[in-house]
Amino acid sequence: MMSRVALVPVICTVVVLALMPQGREMPLLMGWHVANHIAAFAVIAGLLKLAWPLQHWSVPILAANSFGLLIEALQWFLFQDRTPSLFDLGMNCLGSGVGVTGAAAALWAARALVRPRAS
Repeated sequence: MMSRVALVPVICTVVVLALMPQGREMPLLMGWHVANHIAAFAVIAGLLKLAWPLQHWSVPILAANSFGLLIEALQWFLFQDRTPSLFDLGMNCLGSGVGVTGAAAALWAARALVRPRAS
């Protein structure tokens, strides 16, 4: 349940940062373009997997990458100084894979800790 609650501010933050016009002062870590994409989509996809753990692993990856595609399209249509980037989409895909893998590992470890051991 907490991952569903955390998903809302994370998505809002990503939207605000992604749609911020380029002429404005960017937050401190915005120079780390590749790492920002990977980290943002790892968190989004990981939270999606944790929020709906019974879904197949491909569902949060597809959802996160569809969101990334929407952001790229909005950047293209809303801003003349922003252009869509296949490289950015690739980094989003990589981040989504990392996030789902980490979330699946955490779910597996949690189940292993709760499962009673045979004596």
